[in-house]
Amino acid sequence: MKHSHLTNIGTVRSNNEDAVWSGSNDWGNYIAIVCDGLGGYKGGSAASEILVNTLKEKFLKTDFTQYSKEDISSWVDSAILRARETITNYIFNNKAKDLANMASTLVCAIIVKDNAYIFNVGDSRCYKISKDKSYQVTVDQNLYNYLLKNNKDEDQFLKYKDNLYAITQFIGALSAKQIVPDVFEVSLKPGEFLVLTSDGVHNFTTIRDFVDSIIAEDDYAKKCSSILSKAIANRSNDNLSVVIIGA
Repeated sequence: MKHSHLTNIGTVRSNNEDAVWSGSNDWGNYIAIVCDGLGGYKGGSAASEILVNTLKEKFLKTDFTQYSKEDISSWVDSAILRARETITNYIFNNKAKDLANMASTLVCAIIVKDNAYIFNVGDSRCYKISKDKSYQVTVDQNLYNYLLKNNKDEDQFLKYKDNLYAITQFIGALSAKQIVPDVFEVSLKPGEFLVLTSDGVHNFTTIRDFVDSIIAEDDYAKKCSSILSKAIANRSNDNLSVVIIGA
């Protein structure tokens, strides 16, 4: 298994509110993480960093080899709860009311043998890429998809037309009492890749861009750099982050 990750402030924002990491532990399990701090609120960069670091530290101490999908889901729920508590303590310790809304999205993939378990909160994404078939694995947790899932009529879409892409879940002190990640399971065989992105990347690229970058470059760091370069060339107006992991 090979992997690399890369984040970039981009050409518009004054600071980078994304945080990323990929790595392995002593038991041969792998993880890929992308977190995107909520824009428009102070403390987004701290929230995404806390979330990544919490998952990373917990991952490095855990052997997932015998874990079931349910066990891994419970593990992620526990990590999210711990990160949320750390964010809450961060706000309290800094005694700053303007940090109350600090929060982050999350997409992470935990790979055990040749199975990948993918967890999503918000609108950061995971894609599965191969020569034969490439597709988006996750579904953005936004108002549009919520209305669609619940079979709401056209009037509801028109009513909320200005906020259809507002996210419906995030991780922070003021998030819902119970955060429910979407969970996906996919196989990861030789010649197949997972690509995790923040919206500063996938809003300005296509799956074809991912395929081309992965095929064109052998080095994983160069694969990541190529994808970010394409998003910037397409005038991304946000921070940009990507993780690529392949069998």
